[in-house]
Amino acid sequence: MSISPGFPEVLALASSLAQRCNCAAGVLLNGAGFSPSSPPGADATFSVFAAVGTFDFNYSEVLDLDAKLAALRYSHSLRRFDGPHQWAPANVLDEALAWFRLISMKEGHEERDVAFIKAQAAEAEKRAKNLELAADPYGSWKEYRQAAATFDGLGEAPAFRERAVAMKKEKAVRDGAKREQQDSEEQSRLSASISAGLAALRQDARNRADTRSDVQRQILELRRRAEHEKSPQKLRVAKRALAGIFVEAMETGQERLDAKDISDARICSSWPPTPTRTPFGRSVKSPQSGRWTVTCKAPSTPSAAQKKRAKTPQPSPPGSRMSPPSPSSARPQNSAPSSRRPPIPNRREYANRGPTLTQIERADKLSVSPSR
Repeated sequence: MSISPGFPEVLALASSLAQRCNCAAGVLLNGAGFSPSSPPGADATFSVFAAVGTFDFNYSEVLDLDAKLAALRYSHSLRRFDGPHQWAPANVLDEALAWFRLISMKEGHEERDVAFIKAQAAEAEKRAKNLELAADPYGSWKEYRQAAATFDGLGEAPAFRERAVAMKKEKAVRDGAKREQQDSEEQSRLSASISAGLAALRQDARNRADTRSDVQRQILELRRRAEHEKSPQKLRVAKRALAGIFVEAMETGQERLDAKDISDARICSSWPPTPTRTPFGRSVKSPQSGRWTVTCKAPSTPSAAQKKRAKTPQPSPPGSRMSPPSPSSARPQNSAPSSRRPPIPNRREYANRGPTLTQIERADKLSVSPSR
């Protein structure tokens, strides 16, 4: 059995390859859907397991994909996990591999293992009941419905199907479906104006300064809203929107750099899920505050002293053929090497409280304010 895993950077290749080669039994998607240029078709020969974090900005996209796969009669499964746009936890990936085995058994590509099937059915029932205990009837109903489809033909489906049919009539389940749709619409509403402004910044418009100021104001408002939001549901939606804006801001700045706008390009972004090094700096976590920060490099003009040193001929380094070692420059034998690292010039640290605005300024008019 061949399975092609895909995270946003490679999922377009994974899903497209599975569609074209007819050589993959399944595709494991993590955090996004199919490539826009290669949407799922009705003639697919592979199954799809998708995983997405509840704070992932692609959450609605993955949910829409799951509904489309159901309409096209794919063998498919969707697993949500608590977290942002990142790889799913190990237990979710283990579940995905077990699910692919179940599909392989159901389709006759692998000999049926009754003990394995019953163990996986017990795990599915446990997940559904845990969601019920967590006061999430809508999530529990979706789990029962999904398990009924997975174990159809494996001898464990009737109990799941019966429970799913009974729960579908509950008002809490119907309200959950409406709330999920409203969350998707709210995320689009929160992001629409900012996305339009970032798109305008990609163009060489005359009113770029006004657009930048307006986008910055909207981002700050969205960040403050997320910081003070008390409702878990609304907080998830706000953080999804912020994460999406973060990605768009990075893409906007990268396009300006690709357009040879190097001397006046500046990108300061924050809120990475893990420590990461970017072309614009390194994100670190403060041990005191526990907040993520990104140290960004800014264009600078050499000082008068730096220019003078650059013009002054430097003596040959000690120990070279041109100059014998200088006793005065040698380090005493008893002195230990310094453990202090030299300061890194031209850096500013911005607090990680959500994505900051991609700022593109002329070097002679550079004006960047730290996020507040």
